[in-house]
Amino acid sequence: MNTNLTEPSNHTSTQLFLLLLFAGLFLTYIFALFVPLMDSDSAHHANIALHMVLTGDYISLIDKGKPYLDKPHLLFWTSAASFNLFGINAFAYKFPSFLFTLLGLYSTFRLGSGLYDKKTGWLATAILATSFAFILANSDVRMDAMLTASMIFAAWQAWGYYQFRSWPYLAGTALGLSLGFMTKGMIGPAVPVFAFLFYLVEKKDWKFFLDYKAYLAIPLFFIFSSPVLYAYYIQFDLNPDLVIRGRENISGIKFILWDQNFERFDGETWGGDGSKDYLFFLHTILWAFLPWSFLFYFGIAKGLKQKLISKTGLDWMTMGTLIFLLGIYSLAGFKLPHYLNTLFPFMAIVTAAALVKFEISPAIRNVQYVVLILITLLAITVNVFAFPSWAIILPLSIAAVYLAYWKKLEKKWASMVMLSLSVGVGVNMMMQVNFYPQLLKYQGGTALAKEAERMRLDKEQTYFFEMHSYSFDFQSKHLHKRVTYEDILDKVASGPIFLYVNNDGLNFLQSQTNLQVDNLAEKGAFHVSRLKGRFLNPSTREKALTPNYLIEVRSSGPLLANH
Repeated sequence: MNTNLTEPSNHTSTQLFLLLLFAGLFLTYIFALFVPLMDSDSAHHANIALHMVLTGDYISLIDKGKPYLDKPHLLFWTSAASFNLFGINAFAYKFPSFLFTLLGLYSTFRLGSGLYDKKTGWLATAILATSFAFILANSDVRMDAMLTASMIFAAWQAWGYYQFRSWPYLAGTALGLSLGFMTKGMIGPAVPVFAFLFYLVEKKDWKFFLDYKAYLAIPLFFIFSSPVLYAYYIQFDLNPDLVIRGRENISGIKFILWDQNFERFDGETWGGDGSKDYLFFLHTILWAFLPWSFLFYFGIAKGLKQKLISKTGLDWMTMGTLIFLLGIYSLAGFKLPHYLNTLFPFMAIVTAAALVKFEISPAIRNVQYVVLILITLLAITVNVFAFPSWAIILPLSIAAVYLAYWKKLEKKWASMVMLSLSVGVGVNMMMQVNFYPQLLKYQGGTALAKEAERMRLDKEQTYFFEMHSYSFDFQSKHLHKRVTYEDILDKVASGPIFLYVNNDGLNFLQSQTNLQVDNLAEKGAFHVSRLKGRFLNPSTREKALTPNYLIEVRSSGPLLANH
């Protein structure tokens, strides 16, 4: 099977096409940096970093005025540093994760090239860079971009140490493990360690465990991780009276080294989202790894079959890691789609290796073409029907150029790969240029924060009542407190205040005869991370919106609490 992307008769145009493809992909990531933060984990995490900048306290993790005991500090520290450099905005929050993404892509290339060849390394990098949820992690930024990059970097460095036994690779391994740990706890070092163990199993090189120098990675790991451990010790171990989730005498060090990931695995503390769906991640891959999900399933199935029959084919470092960890993740009591991101680089390498090593039958190619057609039609329909805009012209024009080149390809393998890459770039660009910016116009917090800024409302006299909005805080560059009715009575005794409220809060306050309520701004809002057909349909969208309000409240009589 000829797996060259460049055809001798069409070499120059292929190079031009690849250049355009890279430019389109790079633009997609740049556009993603400027998409407003979603009112979910993204804005929530940004506000923890914002608290650091506003207070100068970079040790404590504080969420809505209370100690935050979940994810460790790296994302918050890097975001806070970026805020100090670039100001408090979406770009500044996302930029550190983008830099980590570049590291992750390079590490994927190096590991893929080392395990196979440069062709596989390049293809794996392209597959990873164009997969839907990987790009989404650079738009709706949580821990995933940093965590994924740290894991694949550590895996590459561990592979490099095995090959060359050099100190830089050993230090790089410890650093990668530490970066993963400082991003999301022990899951960070666990994945690359499992990957390297599978590599050793395949090599059957048990003498490696006698390499005393390799064990120096352990103290190096703790040295690199010491800032986070120190911060947890200061905030939690030295304050045993703190009550968090109904518990006290909490050791921050014990929590991050042991409790955190096991609490998520058993699902008792965090809830049981998807706990009984043991196929959750297998069907999540269908959309999260688009446009490569079908080819990944083909690659893992074909690779496993070849491995069991002839002990050849794909390596265990990637394939074994995927099979083992997908099994572990599937048994966890708490499941979320973005947990898959940690496996994306390994999935990309497996997919690329399968495309290069195995014969791709006409049936496989045809199924992939059907997948690509459906993705494209869905993306165009959603963008044109749900959120029509002139912005859609850019990605559609680029897609037309890609399609014009694709028609000139003679080799069926190159045709399938090039079209898959083109769809990955075109569809993701549509989402970042048009869909998400339009969608986030219906995020109440962001819109009302802009209104509050336009009206120059006093931030110190603006509060939440009966609700909270992370995006309102972040867009305002201020952490607003939540107040009760009794608090409102106390505050209006000294003068008018401003409240962010929902319908219930507004109706209650308007029913109080001792208060005068003036509606300053109203925004129909929708929980943008939970899309529904009723909202996507422009003709029914208004019915799906929940009004949010900015109101001014002042005293109009005796201030007696009757709530």
